[in-house]
Amino acid sequence: MATLVVAFATMPVAMAANTPKATVYPGHFDSEVYDADGDGVLVLRFSVTAVNADICIDASASTGGGAGVRFGFRGVRVTHYGAAIESSGELVNGDFVVRAGQTETFRLTITVSDVRQSGFVSARLTQIRWRSESGRGVLRAPADWMTALIFVSA
Repeated sequence: MATLVVAFATMPVAMAANTPKATVYPGHFDSEVYDADGDGVLVLRFSVTAVNADICIDASASTGGGAGVRFGFRGVRVTHYGAAIESSGELVNGDFVVRAGQTETFRLTITVSDVRQSGFVSARLTQIRWRSESGRGVLRAPADWMTALIFVSA
């Protein structure tokens, strides 16, 4: 019987029985922000390691719903954005696969094209939802997995 282990720093937390072990390493997180023709571009990069079983992460990203990678905004209210996620992992039937014993890197690119009023905004990775043959789980991202602020004009 395997358990899900979420490692933040050096303290693993057992989550649920009958699921493969999966680990997220906060040390492998970085981000950048830049302006692209008036749009704010926020990029979050992170790594996921699967232990004891292959896991699948849906190749979608949004602020809610059934997305594999969820994020939120801080700062001014964002009224329109686009999000794209890439991975070094294999893409199979709309899922990124992280093989047992492997680490894959992910790049979430968010383009903010409209805000309610001019001001600063940042993006924060909140959850990574995964599944395997024996179950599913949610890895909650550490609070500091966020980008710097970028100024976006209304």
